[in-house]
Amino acid sequence: MKLKPEQLKSHLSNQLLPVYLINGDEALLVQESCDEIRKKCRDEGFTERLSWHADRQFDWNQLLEEAGSLSLFGDKKIIEIRIDNGKPGDKGSKAIEQFCQATSEDTVLLIITGRLDASTQKRKWVSTVDKIGGMVTLWPISAEQLPNWIQQRSRQMGLTLDQESVSLLTERVEGNLLAAKQELEKLALLCPDGKITPEQVTQSVADSARFDIFNLTDECIKGASKHALHVLQGLKSEGTEPPVILWALARELRVVYDLSNSNRLGQPAQSVFKAHRVIAKRQSLLSHAASRLSHQQLNQLIKLSERIDQSIKGSKQYGSSWELLAEFVLLLSGKSLP
Repeated sequence: MKLKPEQLKSHLSNQLLPVYLINGDEALLVQESCDEIRKKCRDEGFTERLSWHADRQFDWNQLLEEAGSLSLFGDKKIIEIRIDNGKPGDKGSKAIEQFCQATSEDTVLLIITGRLDASTQKRKWVSTVDKIGGMVTLWPISAEQLPNWIQQRSRQMGLTLDQESVSLLTERVEGNLLAAKQELEKLALLCPDGKITPEQVTQSVADSARFDIFNLTDECIKGASKHALHVLQGLKSEGTEPPVILWALARELRVVYDLSNSNRLGQPAQSVFKAHRVIAKRQSLLSHAASRLSHQQLNQLIKLSERIDQSIKGSKQYGSSWELLAEFVLLLSGKSLP
């Protein structure tokens, strides 16, 4: 069953399917859709939650074993599997298909992926999920759509913003929906009456944390490793959560990686900028970073981001997520690691 994002809440109020596939590249929208499903599961008594990141070493037999096993206390469980590239491989595809052929009312499977391309959507495992479960595709919010998105989100939060205030916020967040949400939440606290003026938006932006995530990513892309580490430490001291930092850094990495591939293939960079909605003033910085970082360094960064993700999720074998983030910052800034 294909569901539009705006239909998900209404759908869940009426039923809970055994499998859901959430795919998209907008971290905030993906997170919010997953949260809706998790809430419905909790309301229906699903108290046990398993979360896996399906990298190349992932053992897909775990899915079938967990699906077939009974909880010690008879608890219902939700199994979450994140597949960043949307390609589970032959073993993963077969495991998902087998799960769908023998579903249980005590288990819900939530599959989270990046946006699936047209060829992947035709795969058997996707069509199998579509037949018995729900599939939600989350499209990016374009630069032209962002002001309307901010206006709509502000109304949901009980805020009133005039056009100038919306324009100021749009310029500030530069297409980052998570940042837009955080700014609106801050404004809601600063303005209990809900009426937001351009002056209040300007003041809120001016009062933003000195060590903000935009500053961190910019310093990394510039190659300013020392200052980037200083900003990272500031973010840590101010209570910024590692998943938010990883998301921002990984987003920059995707752009640089795609630019590097375009350079090697002799393809125009503008297609990459358009695909990732990179504003004009940042294009030269990202192009320089793509030229500065080798293919080996970029692959190191991809593997490191997977280790950070596992560390954030509680894996002890990779060490501190903050130490790994520091390694990532250094490597993205162009410093070689031992």
